[in-house]
Amino acid sequence: METAQLLFSCICSVLTNTPIKPEVQNALSAQTLSAVYRLSEKHDMSHMVGMVLSHTDTQKGEETAKFEKKLWLALSRYERIRHEQDRICETLEQAEIPFIPLKGAVIRRYYPEPWMRTSCDIDILVQEQDIDRAIAALTERLQYTANEKRSYHDISLYSPGKVHLELHFNIKEGKPQFDTILVNAWDYALPVAGKTYQHEFSLSFLKFHLLAHTAYHFLGGGCGIKPLVDLWLLDKNIPDDTVFCDLLEQSGLTVFTQKIRKLYRVWFESEKPDTTCEAMQAYILRGGVYGTIKNKVAVRQQLDGGKWGYVRSRLFISYEFLQYQYPIIKKHRWLSPVMQVCRWFRLLFCGGIDRSKRQVDLNFQVDKDKADSMKQLLHDVGL
Repeated sequence: METAQLLFSCICSVLTNTPIKPEVQNALSAQTLSAVYRLSEKHDMSHMVGMVLSHTDTQKGEETAKFEKKLWLALSRYERIRHEQDRICETLEQAEIPFIPLKGAVIRRYYPEPWMRTSCDIDILVQEQDIDRAIAALTERLQYTANEKRSYHDISLYSPGKVHLELHFNIKEGKPQFDTILVNAWDYALPVAGKTYQHEFSLSFLKFHLLAHTAYHFLGGGCGIKPLVDLWLLDKNIPDDTVFCDLLEQSGLTVFTQKIRKLYRVWFESEKPDTTCEAMQAYILRGGVYGTIKNKVAVRQQLDGGKWGYVRSRLFISYEFLQYQYPIIKKHRWLSPVMQVCRWFRLLFCGGIDRSKRQVDLNFQVDKDKADSMKQLLHDVGL
């Protein structure tokens, strides 16, 4: 049995609370466990295999000990993040700042046990006009430290215990076809019962946001296994409605959603794969949780119009992204060309040039066959 299928069988067993199939247990030898560990660790799913092994007669050894360690690590990570998230939510509530917990904090309620949905950080959305007040509340009351550099949609803060918070002031993904909807995220927010300032997304928008974020990561080099597990569980609990289908249609994500659903049925429901599924699986498994630079460059080359189009996009980033590096151009857009030059000097003398050079080198290493296969994959998944 293939390594990937062993991993998918373990995940399915845990999430459906069903015994592992005898043929899967028989295949979990010391040799195959080593390969399963490498793949599962790459996708932050080792704790799922650890759960399976804790309920089987698999002989204890070095490999099973690795999975057991990941299982306990997942439990401790969850408790640490949950405790910190409770403190953050209470602080924002007391500061009278409207906010919405995002991603894993919400999705884990659809897992059999919330700790099974691992996260490396906490994501919370506030309105852009409240971002400075939120930072002040967290730094003053909880002693968080804020990163001076802001991305186009969030700022990173760290607790004294080094828990990472991504405080979002929007959930845009830098993709116009998604952002026309995501920019209006608060229109889909509902107050949480018993709270004044804590909100949550409607179920339709919750699923849409997951799919838009998955597509964003897919285009960024790979989305990992976890978003497909999330969607599989959400689809079991939240039926599609007119609002959700309309959001998919408006954002151009209908085909991508169909392909992602087909792939999770192949992984977890024994459906037969087609050629698009096989290509998607290879791309996702190769990329791991956050994707790879090679994957990202190959995708960007197709989206930017070839190798020289990719180089041009690296030299001249869009105004949308440039304004967060240099906020002055929000008021004085005419300074954008000057800030592009400032950005080049910062890359040259303040770090980043090696990374950019490596990406450009990888761009020129993409051969015609890989470029053609990537072009076909993006076409087939509707991106």
